[in-house]
Amino acid sequence: MECGAPARTRLAQTPNWQLPTVALAALVLVAGALFAFAFVKLTDDDGAPASAAPAVTTAAPVVPPPVLAPPAVTGPTAPVIPPAQTGPDQQTTPGPATTPQVTTTPQVTTPQVPPIPPVTTTP
Repeated sequence: MECGAPARTRLAQTPNWQLPTVALAALVLVAGALFAFAFVKLTDDDGAPASAAPAVTTAAPVVPPPVLAPPAVTGPTAPVIPPAQTGPDQQTTPGPATTPQVTTTPQVTTPQVPPIPPVTTTP
């Protein structure tokens, strides 16, 4: 360096951002076109009126079957034999004694659920 010599500054060349900017713009344009195509495809109703929509049916709620108590055990029963037919030339023959058949209906039991206490909040 010499005294009194003019100072010289070298300027660096500016980077070339034109190619990356164009590539990014093309990518955004293609993505936007695909988004618009998908939107139109998904929301297209083919011109069908709203009243032609299929009816929506809902299934009835499933109710669990009631819990049945086991049937009461009864003693053995004898078969019931009908009485003999009587006609003008026949005599009535008594059949063997029959025991009446006892039937019981099963009891339906429902499990008891304790009530839920109310929730209180304190300020």
